[in-house]
Amino acid sequence: MAGSPALSLVNNPNWGTGFNQTVALGSYVDLDGVSQYVTFGAGAGLNASAFTLEAWINIEGTGVTTTTSGAGGGGFEGSTSVIPILTKGRGEAETPANVNMNYFLGLVGNKLAADFEESTGPNHAIIGNATIPSNVWTHVAATYEPVTAVWKLYINGVLDKTLDIGSNILPANTSIQHAGVGSAMTSTGVAAGFFNGKIDEARIWNVERSGSQILANYSTELSSGTGLLGRWGFNDGSAAGFCNGTTASNSIGGGVNGTLMNGAVWVIGSFSASAPNQPSNPSPADNATNVSTSPDLCVSVSDPNGGNLTVNFYARPLTPGNKFTIIGLPDTQYYTEEPQGQNSSGGGHNGIFKAQTQWIANHRIDSSIAFVVQLGDCSQNGDANIIEWQRADTAMKNIEFPHVPIPHGIPYGICVGNHDQTAGGNPDGNSNYYNQFFGTSRFSTRNYYGGHYGGNNDNHYELFRAGGIDFIHISIEYYPNGTTASLQPVLDWADALLKTHSNRRGIISSHNLLTTGNPASFQGPGQKIYDDLKDNPNLMLMLAGHVSGEGRRSDTFSGNTVHTIMADYQSGYVNGGNGYLRIMQFIPAQNLLSVKTYSPYSNTSFTGTSSQFTLPVNLSPGFQLIGTNSNVPSGSTTCLQWPSLEPGTEYEWFVEVSDGTTTTTGPVWSFTTENPLVSLNLRLFLQGFYTGNEEMQATLYSSGLSTDPTACDSITVELHNSTPTHNLEYSTRALLHTDGSCTVTFPSSVTGNSYYLAVHHRNALETWNDAPVTMQNNLVLDFTTAINKAYGNNLAPLGDGFFALWSSDVSDGTSPGLQDGFIESTDYSEIENASQQFISGYTIYDITGDNLVESGDYSLVENNSQLFLIAARP
Repeated sequence: MAGSPALSLVNNPNWGTGFNQTVALGSYVDLDGVSQYVTFGAGAGLNASAFTLEAWINIEGTGVTTTTSGAGGGGFEGSTSVIPILTKGRGEAETPANVNMNYFLGLVGNKLAADFEESTGPNHAIIGNATIPSNVWTHVAATYEPVTAVWKLYINGVLDKTLDIGSNILPANTSIQHAGVGSAMTSTGVAAGFFNGKIDEARIWNVERSGSQILANYSTELSSGTGLLGRWGFNDGSAAGFCNGTTASNSIGGGVNGTLMNGAVWVIGSFSASAPNQPSNPSPADNATNVSTSPDLCVSVSDPNGGNLTVNFYARPLTPGNKFTIIGLPDTQYYTEEPQGQNSSGGGHNGIFKAQTQWIANHRIDSSIAFVVQLGDCSQNGDANIIEWQRADTAMKNIEFPHVPIPHGIPYGICVGNHDQTAGGNPDGNSNYYNQFFGTSRFSTRNYYGGHYGGNNDNHYELFRAGGIDFIHISIEYYPNGTTASLQPVLDWADALLKTHSNRRGIISSHNLLTTGNPASFQGPGQKIYDDLKDNPNLMLMLAGHVSGEGRRSDTFSGNTVHTIMADYQSGYVNGGNGYLRIMQFIPAQNLLSVKTYSPYSNTSFTGTSSQFTLPVNLSPGFQLIGTNSNVPSGSTTCLQWPSLEPGTEYEWFVEVSDGTTTTTGPVWSFTTENPLVSLNLRLFLQGFYTGNEEMQATLYSSGLSTDPTACDSITVELHNSTPTHNLEYSTRALLHTDGSCTVTFPSSVTGNSYYLAVHHRNALETWNDAPVTMQNNLVLDFTTAINKAYGNNLAPLGDGFFALWSSDVSDGTSPGLQDGFIESTDYSEIENASQQFISGYTIYDITGDNLVESGDYSLVENNSQLFLIAARP
């Protein structure tokens, strides 16, 4: 192309065999990562507003990094300094406009990265998701078009990441900075940053190439096309008479040649005549259904050259997962302190803490609560009063087994706050009671517990899955500032965890991060923690307490936004916080986080903009490397198990096949997992909730806890072994509708087995069915039609021919909310006291389900207690 420059090979980089040559004498340029690079000169003909940048690379070492902007300029700098691949400029000056960078394709670590600078100075950088392997040929590409202003990164023809930066954002297309391969240069040609490895088939276009165009042509030598400004095939080293030359030709007619620098010589030879064949015969077959939730992904691979192959398996869930919730419990110190009620606002007591956790347990199913974090200052006086930790222990047990009928309870973590340390506020001091009650011995056998830093559990992490998304949650103990020496190794540990678990969304919780306001300011160690961890693109959320009030801020680095949210209600609010907690609902289908502030203790909400808001979050599932099979013989079938998938969910997967030099990317296949569940259809009424005409109160709906107008309440349904001692085998929560209907599901493994069924409700007497039943799908059990439907005829007559579960079991005489299977005077006393305190809302004391505690409730309890009712079990 007339006027387009050829390359000058600067400092004599080596030539080697090309990326996909069909003759033995193809070649590539090999750069030492110290001083060698290829220059295009000022290259005015390479300036572009829209562009596609492409190259084949083979990373052989770390090389030397450079920067694309000054401090805070939005480009690559500091911990994200970048290795150049194909560039026109780097960080220089803001004025005049023609010394700004036009475009930059490079690597941050082994992840693909790109950047450009506007003529007015701001940079717009992106870092990809996938890690590019070393010592393997890989095709990389980046595209950008200024009207839509969307970056797109591709690896081996597959879209790796997109970043929407706005609209009508124009790169500096008058740049006089020099263009090149393997380094980045200023307007005077001064080079900085050097790629260590092989580069071949570099192409620059002045159009945004589509994904299908890139995929169709990435594995071929392409020397012409609409918008192609320059193409350097690097085959000069194979030409007779050029073995010791320094010139690399531009395939576009009329372009100037380049120069290799620093005495490097051409390397002649062929590394592979043909790429591996396309993988075939996928199993599960494309669009397969009823696939196991732990399937073996299998594929046939081969290579024209024979030998062994490396096969990388990539996969993702195709459809957004279901909504799920994470609960944040702000400082609980005034609920646990000894003596009780002595806090600054007065009235705090551990019943508030237990009301919070009991509410969480009650709503595990209907709110899909996946994780709970207590945000520090669990206690008021650290190691001074063990009773404060005993109170915290009893409160947190509400969300553990057996109070929550799943083997390891609801996953949770507790942060160490300054009041949990001895001396207070000293992270290098002791936290003896914290580790006695919430140390590794409590969590080590739980499947969600990941581990801890150092010799105790002050800094720890959890792994959990929700909405089809894998998470890592890391708790960092209280630090007064970012300069405490012991903080750095903790942050190094957290950074390594986020990188090791790069396929998991990351959440950091630490007691002290933020002030109040929006945008709030970082405080204490907040800025340090963010700065050290912000280069992890999987980090999405940081949570804190400590400062009375509410605050939040959002920070974006290299295209990734981290939201930091703080809440603490201990001071300035009645009862030491009055039970307010944070309900953080994640909505994958909308990439949205909805935050609400609610008190289960008072059944009230804060609805101001600092208490109730939504934030955009990236919950879209990207392709993740799920495993690699090495030394796979050509012509064989290779398999990899993908365990623990969601039932009834559609997934996509593909494989990359490499012969060590060239990589072939296969097509994307999909399958849908089986739904291995057995449905049990129940019908039952709750005595106090029954309003007549086979209907009950819509308590969950009227209390604002459900959007379903038929939502009566939630219940727990258990399957017990049919033989003595009738051990608990399975348990689940389910929604009971106003007409008494309820559908619960159990694993298909229960099919054909005999069980007793037990029903639990928050203020009804535990009730078992009359006799063991053999489980089968869509089995129907109706407790409403006869008294003998329950074991021991333990049902309440409703007066219209129907029967219900007896109401009024709310206390064991010591701890409200802990049912003991008896309806007696202690239950009556609890409800009478609640009535005198004018308690209302969704509470265990509301026996009639109308969200009020009044005479009708304790009258019913009094009548039932005089009948000496108890739970009847076989």
